[in-house]
Amino acid sequence: MGKVTHEVAEKEVLKWLDFKKVDDEKRNEQESSIKTIQNAIVAGILILDEKLNFVYTLKWPLEDSEGNEVLNKLTFKPRMKTSEADSRLKNLKDPSNFEMIRCFTAALTSESMGLLKDLDSEDTRVAHAISAFFL
Repeated sequence: MGKVTHEVAEKEVLKWLDFKKVDDEKRNEQESSIKTIQNAIVAGILILDEKLNFVYTLKWPLEDSEGNEVLNKLTFKPRMKTSEADSRLKNLKDPSNFEMIRCFTAALTSESMGLLKDLDSEDTRVAHAISAFFL
């Protein structure tokens, strides 16, 4: 993956936010998340595909106990029904904000909660920045 300019990254994020119909208030509230997403695009580890899915290449791919890679990318769909998150949220006994956003990340990526909790903090930061727009 090649790096892109900040201008291109900003256009990609705006295209995604416009598609999602994110209002100005939410954009202002999530300014930090927008910057995180833009920086990942500039670094070449996050792309917006033709279907408006964000595809994130993990900085730290997950491996099983034998060293085999089990997860190296997360693909975030651009839209999600509330019921997709609800089915995961109902399994939490006492959800923290961190666990709630992990539920949304799991619903958006179709990955398991157990797998996502093993992500490196750098990868989690980008995943949470994207997922924040679905809360």
